[in-house]
Amino acid sequence: MKVLPSWLVSSIDIAFDSCDEIDENFIALKSGGGIHTQEKIIGSMAKRYVLLVDLNKYQPRLTYQHPVVLEIIKSSYALVCSQLEKMGLSYHYRKAPNKDGLLLSDSGNILVDVKIETYQDPCSLYYSLKSIVGVIEVSLFVKEVTDIVYMDNGKIVHKTKEKQE
Repeated sequence: MKVLPSWLVSSIDIAFDSCDEIDENFIALKSGGGIHTQEKIIGSMAKRYVLLVDLNKYQPRLTYQHPVVLEIIKSSYALVCSQLEKMGLSYHYRKAPNKDGLLLSDSGNILVDVKIETYQDPCSLYYSLKSIVGVIEVSLFVKEVTDIVYMDNGKIVHKTKEKQE
């Protein structure tokens, strides 16, 4: 078996991952690690993108208990923040507990946590945030997820759908 770095591959058969929250429409929120851009690349390459989750992470609709994370180009920071304020959203740049200053993504970009105070349609929110100049990616996965697997009362539940293009 040959192992290749992801940048040399354009498609894979299946990828497994987890998330912070997922809804019954297969829309996921991935905030924790701050590597959602790389995860979204993998999810987009995969013919099947399977999220393995605890039952409490699966809800009828997203609850936004975790922030929506934006990965942004450094030079766009003030512009992005201005646009978030115009949208009425509270935010802060991500910090590391043992580091002074900003926590950067693996690609050297700024991570901004956006708090969603009241429910917003995740697809509309995704496209609004993604349209801000300087935003590389948003931690809402609105079209990549094809399968959800969780345990309910000792039984494995597997939900599936066709991939959106």
